[in-house]
Amino acid sequence: MLRMLFLEGYAVAEDMEATLVTDAHGALEDASGACSRVPYAIGPRRAGTLFETTAIPEIRQQARDLARHLTGMCS
Repeated sequence: MLRMLFLEGYAVAEDMEATLVTDAHGALEDASGACSRVPYAIGPRRAGTLFETTAIPEIRQQARDLARHLTGMCS
């Protein structure tokens, strides 16, 4: 899936393709610099944007924040 996202320009890699460029909510930034509505990233793939993102408490907080963001978008 990641390979397809990169090849089609839907995602941009940071740090030698170890992390993804995302906005504050985790939305993937595409090759033109626009942020997607889907997909989103949480966890280690956001390490280029967020420094602390590999431990369970940080990932849990990212999931909570993303759920709140998505719920707000859909209401």
